[in-house]
Order: sequence, then C-alpha cells, then structure tokens
Amino acid sequence: MKKIKLLMTILIILILSSCKIESKIKNEFFSETTLQKYKLENLPECNWMDCVVWGDSFYFNIEKEKFENWILSIVDYIDSREDITCWGFAEQFHSSGSRDYPVTLYESSNDYLKDHNCIAIAFTTMPLEDNTFQNCYYIQAYSGYDATLDVKGASYHYGYYMSLQDRSSYANKYHVSN
Repeated sequence: MKKIKLLMTILIILILSSCKIESKIKNEFFSETTLQKYKLENLPECNWMDCVVWGDSFYFNIEKEKFENWILSIVDYIDSREDITCWGFAEQFHSSGSRDYPVTLYESSNDYLKDHNCIAIAFTTMPLEDNTFQNCYYIQAYSGYDATLDVKGASYHYGYYMSLQDRSSYANKYHVSN
C-alpha cells in the first residue's frame, strides 16, 4: 500500500511539474510584420496596461490623457511621412444604401479631436485619381470600447480599441470631401 501511495505521489508531482502555468498577458503591440502590412512601420507606441493583439485588432487600457497624447503622436507620425501622398480623418455614413467614406482635411488634429473621442485616419501612398484614394489604408483608435475578453484563461476589461485595415478594395469609396 505504501508503494502505491509513493508511486501515485511521484506520478502527481510529475504531472503537475510538466504543466505549463500561463502567466498574465504581456503588454504587447502589433508586430513589425503587421505594421509593414499596413504601411505603418514605426507607429508610435505608448504605456498601455493589460494590452493584447488579436489579429489586426489591439485592445488596451490607458489613462485618458495619455490616450489623447498618443492619438496626437499618431497624427504627427502620419503627417510627417513623406511617402504618404494624402491623408485625412475618415467619416463613415450610409447614403442611398451604399457606403461612402469621405475624408476630411482638418486644419489641425486638435480641431478634429474636439468633436470626436476617436481617431479614424485614411491614407494613401499613391496619387489621387478624381479626388479618390487609391491603395488606401485605415487606422482607427477609440475610447469607450467597454469589452471584456478572455485572454489566457483570465478575463480582462478593455476600454480602448485600435484597428488597422487595408482598404484597397474600397479605394473608390474614400475621397476627399469638399
């Protein structure tokens, strides 16, 4: 009987020692490969809390003031890129059953942020044709996401969200508004 107890104890210890214990999520951002896919190499990062990337979406927590400063750094980053031929803040609306995405060129990002709690930028690295974006990319980040996700067996609440998109197939729907 003692031998069976000893064998069972050793077996349980071996099983438990071989189990991988998942740690809390790491604060991760988009990989360089993902950023290259969306023409966003060296996109500014920030000091996020409990952040995670799922595909082309980024869920994170941050203080509101840091979020707003980070948004401004993204605008500065896009504006300073010499390879971006045109960019603007994208607005989406439905008209006559079809989607249209006018891109508004604001005087300053502060003016845009006074009216919005998010950032939605469409940009292209190609010349405009008929005032329409060709080969368009899109970056969106906003507060007030309010979602709880199960990550590595633990639940995390996220108040902020970011999405990257290749909108080449929608290029004819993004245009500079008047």
